Amino acid sequence: MKTMWTRRISALGVALALAGCGGGDDAEAPPPEASATLGAAGGKLALPDGAELLVPAGALSADMKLRIVKSRASAPELPEGTSADLPVYEITPHGTVFNRPVTLRLPVPAGTTDPTALVAPSAEAGWGTQQGRITGSGSSLMLEVERVSLSWYSV
Repeated sequence: MKTMWTRRISALGVALALAGCGGGDDAEAPPPEASATLGAAGGKLALPDGAELLVPAGALSADMKLRIVKSRASAPELPEGTSADLPVYEITPHGTVFNRPVTLRLPVPAGTTDPTALVAPSAEAGWGTQQGRITGSGSSLMLEVERVSLSWYSV
């Protein structure tokens, strides 16, 4: 009798555990992200879509953990008239000021020919623009801008 109840309780436990796992189809994947601790030697952060932050030697005086994530979760609202499909990249820590400019490369949406990046220096300041240059060719166009601070960016 004890064995029968033990089996039933075990089966119930397994069923509850499997139910807690969910189907997985409705789960939202985490946004693409890269992070690294960089220092005076510089370095690079890169996302699978080609977005990159290039930190030259001497841009940092001390080691610092930098992060780039493709997400608009905490970003200010995009300016009126911009596509809701524009990707937003957040590069942190906000407020970091480099000794030398760093280079940010962002994928250019199809059909874009204007080398202008949207930049939000802070949530309070909202979005502004910065001229850059388009590099690459074909479907591998990138907008390249130089910055001395970190923030939210879009093309």
